[in-house]
Amino acid sequence: MHILGAEFLDIFQGQIINLHPALPGQYPGTRAIQRAFEDGVERTGCMVHRVTLEVDVGEVLGVSEVEIKPTDSLEEVEARMHSAEHRLLVSVVEGMVKGVQALS
Repeated sequence: MHILGAEFLDIFQGQIINLHPALPGQYPGTRAIQRAFEDGVERTGCMVHRVTLEVDVGEVLGVSEVEIKPTDSLEEVEARMHSAEHRLLVSVVEGMVKGVQALS
């Protein structure tokens, strides 16, 4: 996990994506899964977004919701989140590749 600086982002403007374990506008930064769990929310999720100077607020490219059950442990929520993240990232990247191929 790294926060990229302006010089680097200027070179690759709009070309860097990030997978974040929270829904847009919720729990930016670190420990997002743990914070959602501790807040007792019923739903959280993950998103893939374009990286900007501001952490976890770039253009959203995909979202997947994740349920937090009342009987869940943090480890169970983390496992469910990671599974959702893997599916979402593959789906978003596949869509990006197909979009690029369509332009050729």
